[in-house]
Amino acid sequence: MSRTRELAGFTLIELMVVVAVAAILVSIAIPSFRTVMLNNQITSQTNMVIGIVQAARSEAITERSIVRICGSTDAALDQATYSCNSDNWEAGAVVFRSPNATTTTANKADLIKVLAPNASGLTLRSSSAITINPNGTLGNTVTLRVCDSRGADSSRAVTVNIAGVASSGANGTCP
Repeated sequence: MSRTRELAGFTLIELMVVVAVAAILVSIAIPSFRTVMLNNQITSQTNMVIGIVQAARSEAITERSIVRICGSTDAALDQATYSCNSDNWEAGAVVFRSPNATTTTANKADLIKVLAPNASGLTLRSSSAITINPNGTLGNTVTLRVCDSRGADSSRAVTVNIAGVASSGANGTCP
């Protein structure tokens, strides 16, 4: 009986070519993947802010009370009172029912939500605290900016208009 059948398998050269092609594809894909991950972080943070504003507006209308949203370094702590003491929302924020539009502190009983400090490395800044009236409107338009290490080109802005509607779009400025 003769050996007419060839042996099946890969040669060393074929294996090295496949590994080289795979290495080239991975080196192209990794920077794009990082960009996708950073964009997803900004989108997630932006959607979280819009959701909080919508929930606060709903609470104000339902309870017929003034609701305030503001940056607070107290958000990381469990305490009896929380204060609006920062425009850096990445340090935390509080949402609370307020007796008037200028109150800057809240008792634990008035809290609606406490936002923990942001550990993702994004900056989240507000032009001012958000005060939502019992009818769901605001006294003035408020803008929040979400930025990462890439700067203004990849940033997002959440704008809450006088009607209390939150929308997002390109920002153009970062702190």
